[in-house]
Amino acid sequence: MSANETGIAKAMSAILLLLGDNLGALTSNRLRTQRRRPIRAEATELDAMLGEGKHARIRCHIKKAHQGHIDLYWPMNAAIALTQVYRGTNADEVTQKREAQTWTSDDDKTFEELAVLLTASVQEALQSVFGSGVEAELDGQEILDGALSSLEDKGPYYAIPFSFLADDTLVDTALLTLPLAEAEKIEGGPIDFDDPDEDEYFDDFEPAEIRGALAAFVHHPDIVRTLRRSCRRVGLTFDKRPKSEVPNPAFFADMIVVLEIGLGQERRYEWCRRLKRAPNTFLVLLVHEPTRAAAARAFRSGADAMLNAKSREREISEKLERLASHLAPTA
Repeated sequence: MSANETGIAKAMSAILLLLGDNLGALTSNRLRTQRRRPIRAEATELDAMLGEGKHARIRCHIKKAHQGHIDLYWPMNAAIALTQVYRGTNADEVTQKREAQTWTSDDDKTFEELAVLLTASVQEALQSVFGSGVEAELDGQEILDGALSSLEDKGPYYAIPFSFLADDTLVDTALLTLPLAEAEKIEGGPIDFDDPDEDEYFDDFEPAEIRGALAAFVHHPDIVRTLRRSCRRVGLTFDKRPKSEVPNPAFFADMIVVLEIGLGQERRYEWCRRLKRAPNTFLVLLVHEPTRAAAARAFRSGADAMLNAKSREREISEKLERLASHLAPTA
């Protein structure tokens, strides 16, 4: 991956991944997002992608260590479906309201809640990539008569088209954008939109049906992000455990547990031995220094698989797939 692209690709991908995970968790997976590769586009091109009519926009202001604005645009149909499903409206009624273009004061209130949720996702994603010195704050949400008026004179844009899904039904194309000049200032140089390694962050895939659970004693932001993505691909729920927790084997029966072992964390090899006492628990050790001695110690401790901090998402997914096939079927 090109050095210039790493930060912005990870951050923008992580925003949508976190937003999708948060929406899914709050709606029993009735709401999800599917991301695509980033594009360089002028305002008129983005306006054409969104289509005619009204649009909903949420704007987040980036401040402190980095400066800029990140905007999320939804066509009105998608915004209606979003707010209705978020409130628990049944699928048939969502379809009716979407077709009738019904937007009420209750939708305004729900949209405000979603704006706060997006802002939290933006801040968490940016800090995971660029550190705690960068912050995001909500800079407003509104309904627009077309997107072009809010995009003019600020292009070209770094934009990520994504599909918004409600009740497993594809709902229009939405956009996550920031001016390209701001994106390149954050990166410190030009952005390459043709980097094939970006597929790790943006290639499209349908999340697999849930068939098991994964608990992650992992705290490196890049690894957490990649594990979340692998879990979606394989069909595992993702549970990031607190940094201070010492695992109780009884809580992790019939699960996959990933233990990150960094410098000075050798006691986690003993955690591995203890966790293996629980029935049908599968252990993956993620070792920062993957020497032969470390590999031998990992498997003596009962590890079922081993990864290192530079393992790519495809390798992680393949190993989780193998272990997930041995989990007991979920109810």
